[in-house]
Amino acid sequence: MEAYDINRIHIVLLKEFSGLFSPERRRLADGRLIYEGILNNRYFTDIRPLIKRFQSIGYDVQVIGSGPRVTFVFSYSKTVADMGTAQPKPILPKERYGKHLLLFGLTLISTLWAGALQYNVDVFENPARIWMGIPFAIPLLLILLAHEMGHYILSLRHKIRSTLPYFIPFPNIIGTMGAVIKMKSPIPDRKALIDVGMAGPLAGAAVAIPVTFIGLMMSDIIVEIPSKTAGGIMLGESLLFKILTWLIYGHLPSNTQISLHPVAFAGWVGLLVTFMNLFPVSQLDGGHISYALFGSRHKLIGQITCLVFAILGIFYWPWLIWMLIVFFIGLRHPPPMDDIEPIDRERRILGMICIALFALTFIPKPFYGPDFPIDLMSLLRELRVILSRFFI
Repeated sequence: MEAYDINRIHIVLLKEFSGLFSPERRRLADGRLIYEGILNNRYFTDIRPLIKRFQSIGYDVQVIGSGPRVTFVFSYSKTVADMGTAQPKPILPKERYGKHLLLFGLTLISTLWAGALQYNVDVFENPARIWMGIPFAIPLLLILLAHEMGHYILSLRHKIRSTLPYFIPFPNIIGTMGAVIKMKSPIPDRKALIDVGMAGPLAGAAVAIPVTFIGLMMSDIIVEIPSKTAGGIMLGESLLFKILTWLIYGHLPSNTQISLHPVAFAGWVGLLVTFMNLFPVSQLDGGHISYALFGSRHKLIGQITCLVFAILGIFYWPWLIWMLIVFFIGLRHPPPMDDIEPIDRERRILGMICIALFALTFIPKPFYGPDFPIDLMSLLRELRVILSRFFI
């Protein structure tokens, strides 16, 4: 490992930015140079000039802390090979669209298959009738696309290198496991963190809510037949879904059910996806928002939320599977490069709106019925049968 140019770091940190920082301790850890000390209050609002100055001489720097006592973490920049020497900007690899288009095409097919299944169409026997899945597949893909493009556009705005969405086809009752984008450069500060985190759920909900409303208007009221189903499985209701239902139908008698139109089911799935992404852990959207709003307390918030859902899992075991996934990805969120600059009032209000959206879209039992939740071995057997029809 190359030695850090301590003298040059001192010149920039203590002379060019005179009065910014009073170092108390310096150490090396995991190949990074770490300074701990006291930050001058007058610099709390904007640390970006310092970050950019160090990047110009070959270092990435993270500023971690929530008060006068902060930590500067230096590491060699990936974009500058020789510290202190002007280098041409690296040629970034061009985005390859083939993979994105292929995955989107496969997801379109799998969601069309899932939509046709709602009309009891066996696509393997009648492939020409896959078009019957359009009322479900197109609204669902629009919701997922809005969500991911919200992240992508805000990433561009904050100059964070990100990929276009990767859609994930999957042979289940909705035909997909959603979509993701991958950020390829560090998040610069808390403002960028909360903007990118909020953009997806808010954009997705902005499409999912009217889709659900329109779909409910297209749905039918059935007496004494439990028909709010998808493939024979009953669907739970979030508070937001109940509100939308009430706005259209008012108070329904206890002996009636709503037979959801595929458009309404797509909206229901979109609201569920919004809830799951707003879970306040790790690098999920909710984790971004929680860290930006609450800083180091985000981990405690994630732990409490996971404990609540682990308790719910005693009564509804699928939540235990979700908790295992959450623990696998981790509870802690990495800090942005500038962990000092606070977020403004408008962003805090939008962050609170996202927290409210998390509560409004929560469904205690998303799927239920006489045959659900099924035991795990039956679930695995059913999954094997479905996969065999796709790949064998």
